[in-house]
Amino acid sequence: MPGRRLLMIVDDKKIGATVKVIMEKNDYKTVTCDPESCIGKLKLKPELILLTNPKILTKNLKEAIKRKAGIKVAYINDEELSKEEAKRTFGGSNVLFIREPFDIDEFAERIKDFVR
Repeated sequence: MPGRRLLMIVDDKKIGATVKVIMEKNDYKTVTCDPESCIGKLKLKPELILLTNPKILTKNLKEAIKRKAGIKVAYINDEELSKEEAKRTFGGSNVLFIREPFDIDEFAERIKDFVR
């Protein structure tokens, strides 16, 4: 799995820093950005987009993610989006919900399984 690309859209820098360390230990090249600066980074063709909160997405970013048909999207939150809301937010993307707080080892395994 070395060299896999992950685009992490962050609103909470503390969680973002923790997740970045976890993912880099698991051979992911992790690019971190805030919602306003991420659209251009989608050109990096990440295998996975990870959000620290799905509600931080701007309208333009939602549309850009939807245009990336089939891209996998994972999000961390204390509340799961309904299937309808997830479809409106991410389009037809494969979506993984990770409840916060999360176990670090379980987190890494769930991401690996999801991307396979």
